[in-house]
Amino acid sequence: MKIGDLVTYRHTFGGGRPPNINPRHVALVLRVYNHLQEYKDVEPFNRELADVMWTDGMIVTHDTYEIEVINKNA
Repeated sequence: MKIGDLVTYRHTFGGGRPPNINPRHVALVLRVYNHLQEYKDVEPFNRELADVMWTDGMIVTHDTYEIEVINKNA
């Protein structure tokens, strides 16, 4: 996944999409980066995150496992 890719939401909760996510909506990837998640109780781990802009104009940060690329930017 890289800047300029088109993505759609794929992560499911209990077998279905969250009610506010239309499966036909697509988003444009604006940024992809790693974030070191640290808690006192567990070992630190890296999360790969992506900032995306949905068709309604909302810019949201998602874990990359929650979205899938549907049209790779060449």
